[in-house]
Amino acid sequence: MTRFDDGIVAVRYAARTESKRGEHFYRFDADCCCDALPIDYFVWIVATPGRLILLDAGFTAETAHARGSREFFGTIAESIRGLGRSPDEVTDVVLSHLHYDHTGQLPDFPESRIWVQQREWDFWHGPMTSRKMYSHIYEPRDIEYLDQRFASGDVRLIEGDTEIAPGVTARLLGGHTPGLQVLECSLGDRAVVLASDASHYYDNYELDEPYAIVDHVPSVLNAFDRIRELVADEGTFVPGHDPLVRERFVHRVNDDENLVLVTAQAVVA
Repeated sequence: MTRFDDGIVAVRYAARTESKRGEHFYRFDADCCCDALPIDYFVWIVATPGRLILLDAGFTAETAHARGSREFFGTIAESIRGLGRSPDEVTDVVLSHLHYDHTGQLPDFPESRIWVQQREWDFWHGPMTSRKMYSHIYEPRDIEYLDQRFASGDVRLIEGDTEIAPGVTARLLGGHTPGLQVLECSLGDRAVVLASDASHYYDNYELDEPYAIVDHVPSVLNAFDRIRELVADEGTFVPGHDPLVRERFVHRVNDDENLVLVTAQAVVA
């Protein structure tokens, strides 16, 4: 086993194949809404000198079972061990936002700093979470756990763009949720934007079509524009849920099909 000390790995920890295209695009054409479009669930590991950074914390096997139609491949902690590292080495967990599929495995990283945008924190601690359109996309127990970590001083509430580590910057974009943030990472002189749910699929970004779950449509479109500025001509962005990630980035770490090496430019098979 090769120890992973530098770079970016996309970890596919779950997938849902019983998924239709109409679920994933805002006000999508009803004539095409029943076409199959599987969804993968990723988190991202960023290794830099002295830091092991996790973008998002997925959901648990229990949540996969409760919500149904989700194949769970293994915990993030297991994937980190598969990289020759220990979960205790995770120094930082950056939460792109607080939906259920990004917050569930935080207890596996009790020694980490947790980074959340203030406006995201405020929203999910506010009155809207009891409304039907929001209540199904977050897990109250995850927020309760975050509150415990906040009381222990482990949660860093930030406002706007913030450097997490040299070469790794959280960028506040919003759109999908009020305080959604992405990670911009430097690989040499090129930028990789780990977009998480700023763009679930390549098609959301490339076709300028927002995802179905939207907090504010203009902010989603502005987020696409901001990502284009960040990656410029020679960088790349990585969407949050697209099975094509495993086709556009063909290198695997330690021959594990669910550990995808992310490079500054996509390498298509």
